[in-house]
Amino acid sequence: MEEEGSDAGGLFKEFLNLVIKESVQEIFELSSQNEVLLKSEHKNTVLSEFVGKLVGKAILDKVLINARFNVVMMSQLVGLKMDF
Repeated sequence: MEEEGSDAGGLFKEFLNLVIKESVQEIFELSSQNEVLLKSEHKNTVLSEFVGKLVGKAILDKVLINARFNVVMMSQLVGLKMDF
């Protein structure tokens, strides 16, 4: 018997959160000072682009993401310029 009713996007939101969280762990790591750093061995640009598209979709759909990003990525997301 099929279940009737609407999901209201809950499954998609959960999917976005799980995929982004797992993918971000492949790209970033926590330092001993609890800073989020890009892993030195990370060279998978396809994964980075995919995660970027998922984050963009989450922002567009106003989905709260439970993942930690580094300062540079967060600055890019909110449109701040970084001076080094």
